[in-house]
Amino acid sequence: MSGEPANDGLVRVWCDGCYDMVHFGHANQLRQAKAMGDYLVVGVHTDEEIKKHKGPPVFTEQERYKMVRAIKWVDEVVEGAPYITTIETLDKYKCNFCVHGDDITLDASGEDTYRYVKESGRYKECQRTAGISTTDLVGRMLLMTKQHHHRGAKEYGVDKEHAGNISKVCKRQPQFCDLQCMVLFLSSYRQASGRDVKEMRRRWCQQ
Repeated sequence: MSGEPANDGLVRVWCDGCYDMVHFGHANQLRQAKAMGDYLVVGVHTDEEIKKHKGPPVFTEQERYKMVRAIKWVDEVVEGAPYITTIETLDKYKCNFCVHGDDITLDASGEDTYRYVKESGRYKECQRTAGISTTDLVGRMLLMTKQHHHRGAKEYGVDKEHAGNISKVCKRQPQFCDLQCMVLFLSSYRQASGRDVKEMRRRWCQQ
């Protein structure tokens, strides 16, 4: 398909993402994107790209490709899509514009991954589905361990006093973070602004 002009007259829409632990928020994003055009192309990042910019995914890339293909609004899946969305990618797959939710996505440097398509005017936003994300799901699972571990309830609770200083909570174990530390990091990372991300990652890697 790439390299040849699109002569079908269809409005081709591009979406991309990790699509890890696919949930109804992902499906709703793709439903909204498809409604903005005629043909929806979805790029899915590789495991290595996700590890570099965000952290290791739960599902492998092959599993994630299959999950996205199963969503009924998806017309085409691009395997191994770049983490940073560029004009070159849109042109390669003959897409008119890119659609993403109204939440910011950052690369390893703390920069907006959609900055290039935004600057070119080939970017549209859809509404993010409130109350659901892969990060939230991971956090829920981490807290559902009462029957599997026999530690005190206090150790499972989130210490709000230290919520703003992850490094204080994480000093105990140099290589393996406990449950409280991980939940704090996931929650804080999701709410952080772009300029805070590099510092948060530096602190995490020091543990």
